[in-house]
Amino acid sequence: MATGGGTSETAVGAGEENAIPTRRFFVALHVGAGFHAPANEKAYRRAMKRACLAAAAILREGSGTSLDAVAAAIQVLEDDPVTNAGRGSNLTESGHVECDASIMDGSSGSFGAVGAIRDVKNPIQVALHLAKEQMAGSSLLGLIPPMFLVGEGAYQWAKSKGMDLVESASGANNWLVTENARAQWVKYTSLLVNTKKLLEHNTGPASEHSVQLEAPGTESENISDVKKILTESFMEDNTDCVMDTVGVICVDSYGNVASGASSGGIALKVTIWSCFCMH
Repeated sequence: MATGGGTSETAVGAGEENAIPTRRFFVALHVGAGFHAPANEKAYRRAMKRACLAAAAILREGSGTSLDAVAAAIQVLEDDPVTNAGRGSNLTESGHVECDASIMDGSSGSFGAVGAIRDVKNPIQVALHLAKEQMAGSSLLGLIPPMFLVGEGAYQWAKSKGMDLVESASGANNWLVTENARAQWVKYTSLLVNTKKLLEHNTGPASEHSVQLEAPGTESENISDVKKILTESFMEDNTDCVMDTVGVICVDSYGNVASGASSGGIALKVTIWSCFCMH
């Protein structure tokens, strides 16, 4: 979805005699690749419209940069439970929300990103803060600000900056984990267990991350059965199977470009509860 300021529109304030040209800008966004159930099309379109309007308000009024506009649009998408970003994200194998987000300013090349971050309502705001510190340059004793933070390190950094966090596990479950995400997690976990049982029944015990296959050019009956189970499971209830990020690109009236993305990752991804940062 895209929107932009018109070239011929004007805005006239109360009592003003001269027309003020409307700021020209551009906003484009998407809500993720994968299978989107037709029944949810209106919900996705509403989310995209709200996100476009949030970015457009900043660019039209000149109250922020294209970087701010990107973050504002993505925050709307993170707060909407219909997307796989922030609230409503796919759950990890242990049943938690761990998000990734990144943002980049085209004019300066400044970049900020977080990976596998828990208990943060809006990961894109942490990425934005990182990018802006990059733009500000070196700080105390010439230390270079971090660019990419992961896991517990990302959470603690966000906490030190006074950012909006979910303070408890119960709070995280109430806000970030939606009923739909939990239902899909239960479904996929059960599917994984049943598939492993089927494989072990037909091929014997296999390691957790490997499947015994027949000779090249042939397909064993158990692999065919697994494919059938997966296909029927994903399509039988006509629900979403969203695997990708949400993304936004903004261009302000000066031609400055910024872009960003946010994602909850694929369902049942391996839990990464680490402390790692890249400078």
